[in-house]
Amino acid sequence: MKTDLVAFAQLLLVGALLGLPAATGLLLAIRLGVRSRPVQGVFALGLPALIGYTAVWLYLASATIGRAFTAAIWVAAVAAGVALFIRASPEDRRALRPWALVGAMTVAAAAFSLGLGFLRGTVNGVGGVLPTAQLRYTNFGLPPDAKLPYLFALQLLSSHRPLPHKLLGSWLSSDRPPLQSGVYLVMRSVLPYGDPRALLYQVTGTFLQCLWVPAVWCLFGVMRVPRRAAAIGMVVVLTSGFAIVNSFMVWPKLFAAAFLVLLVAVIFDTERAGSRLRMVTGAVCGLAAAMALLGHEGSSILLVPLALIVAVFPSRRPGLRPAGAAVLTGAVLMLPWLLYQHYYDPPGDGLVELAVAGHQPMGHDPGEVRAVLSAYDHLSAGKAFHNKLVNLETPLSNEPSEITNLYRVAEHFFSGSTARNAAVSTLRTDSFFFMLPAMGLFALGPLAWPIVWWRRRKRGSPGPVAVAAWLWLLLAMTLAFWAVVMFKPRATVIHEGSYAIELLFFVAATSCLWYLSRRLTVVLGIVQSVIAIVVYGFLQPPARIYLFHSVGSLGGIGVTASALWIAGLLSFVVLALMVPPSAALEEAPATS
Repeated sequence: MKTDLVAFAQLLLVGALLGLPAATGLLLAIRLGVRSRPVQGVFALGLPALIGYTAVWLYLASATIGRAFTAAIWVAAVAAGVALFIRASPEDRRALRPWALVGAMTVAAAAFSLGLGFLRGTVNGVGGVLPTAQLRYTNFGLPPDAKLPYLFALQLLSSHRPLPHKLLGSWLSSDRPPLQSGVYLVMRSVLPYGDPRALLYQVTGTFLQCLWVPAVWCLFGVMRVPRRAAAIGMVVVLTSGFAIVNSFMVWPKLFAAAFLVLLVAVIFDTERAGSRLRMVTGAVCGLAAAMALLGHEGSSILLVPLALIVAVFPSRRPGLRPAGAAVLTGAVLMLPWLLYQHYYDPPGDGLVELAVAGHQPMGHDPGEVRAVLSAYDHLSAGKAFHNKLVNLETPLSNEPSEITNLYRVAEHFFSGSTARNAAVSTLRTDSFFFMLPAMGLFALGPLAWPIVWWRRRKRGSPGPVAVAAWLWLLLAMTLAFWAVVMFKPRATVIHEGSYAIELLFFVAATSCLWYLSRRLTVVLGIVQSVIAIVVYGFLQPPARIYLFHSVGSLGGIGVTASALWIAGLLSFVVLALMVPPSAALEEAPATS
């Protein structure tokens, strides 16, 4: 059977297996009286993630224990959801309807990603179908990072204890957080078959990366933008080169970003009420932050500036007890992984040292602080300052290159010439590495914001633009922090940071452009989506290259894969226009 058909069948299965405990999380939030959609979102995404995180430690004890108890926990979570649903009032059940549509949008987004990714077939090598994602969208080949959670899961699935530690090259199992590995272990525990070609891992990973959908929907709701504006923004994200590449290349960065976007939505919700549920909201913030860090350590790039905003601005500052609940929840969740890194597979800081000290530890590790001091000891103050300026400039660079190459693609579109192929390759490369090219036409958003702010201030109703102001401030602080903390110059490329940065940019830009001109926003959205689908779907498949012990090339366009991505895209658009605004409701008192 064709890979894309099997992938679609597995996608429906994965969506159901993760959607059922997510529904339990939603029902639990509603039962507690939570009416804030972002907080509900953390409950929904958090429960499947917690089951996966628990699976890691059960499997670490024993593969046999892991299989049995993980399946039992999943069944218990689903049974609890059934019990909550039976006891729910008609009003509470109605509150699930928008989430059902959003869940269907997430499946549609994953179908679009898989269909476009497998459009030109597969490359089978070391890691089953996984080399396909490395070759599909670039002619230089992406790194093997997406394999690392898969390899860690395979170690846990084996009976060998203690674990062999090394995953790939010099990467240790403790160098990369375990959340995606854990969710994949849940799939392997519940499903009765294996995964010899890693297709189930690819499908599970793509679904997890597409969880940006409920997170971005919640953030648009907090901004109080109209349904059509939110629909345009979400379609633009779906069809952007940023999401196309990073939902098919399943390194767990978009998965982690979903929790960060939900956390930002909770904190910047201007309507949230000071109710007795504030302790619950605080604990939920700690859960979201911990899951983001357990998804990918790059989440700290955005968490630190966000924490600074919460600490400095009184309007964003929680009470002492909710803040304590957030810190305590986050610390309790992070503790098992920190102990694993420190005692079971030390040092566990390879990714951090690579970022902040410019090298991955080999052999004896001096520790992060000593590594950073040693690295800067060999730099003059002038050189270090220059590196930071370069880092600050890097995310905003290469925009002229994007414009030039779009013109070249249009000029040579029907010729199939070398010039067109080179322009397409450069477009993909710039969009992969640099933030502004990744935003495409929506990079105009920051320019629209001052005009819209002035207009709405005159009317006395800043509304969504006020929330956009918080997002722009957070993004500016994040870019500054990112530039300072990264050691090497030009290290602030997209895949070296938090993917929440790009998602927040899209949301803020959409709202600003919408209130500048609705027609302009619609036109920009349609043009950008068409360009991205043509550039990533149909023009210049990557060249035949040698990559990590696999030689492969991608062939012609497949019919069933075409049907899959088209159906996914159309379903997503229709659902985005159907789903009601996710305006966060005031938190209600807990039910008795």
